[in-house]
Amino acid sequence: MRKVIGLLIVIFIASAGQVFAENKVYKVGDTGPAGGIIVSGLKIGGAWHYIEASKKDAGRYTWEEANEVCEKSTEGNVNNWVLPSIDVLNLIYETLFAKGKVDFKWEQYWSSSKGIFTFYWIFNFEEGKPFYEQKYHRDFVRCVRDF
Repeated sequence: MRKVIGLLIVIFIASAGQVFAENKVYKVGDTGPAGGIIVSGLKIGGAWHYIEASKKDAGRYTWEEANEVCEKSTEGNVNNWVLPSIDVLNLIYETLFAKGKVDFKWEQYWSSSKGIFTFYWIFNFEEGKPFYEQKYHRDFVRCVRDF
């Protein structure tokens, strides 16, 4: 029993140190810990939570391929990348793209947000608006992660 408690204390101390080391305060537009761009930050219960967008596009893919590409990404030596929601893409547009702080193309980007039938939401960075797109179409992909 003492060995188990001792092990738990060691794990707690090690993880507490890791949380402290990762609890740096970032501003929107800063380079994140995985080398991407900080999209947003929110302080909850004394700790900061962030969304970081990948530094570069992953290419053009169908919706299913886009999800797979993000889930398998190890950019910045982390593996918690996902396809962004339509709300996150809109946030990227408003806080970074429209102000010239990020290098997205003037193209359509996939979101993880489902529309109807075989349609999913895309965000058109040329027009600054979301649209529906069939999941078989090839659009650009930019992965995001939260930390």
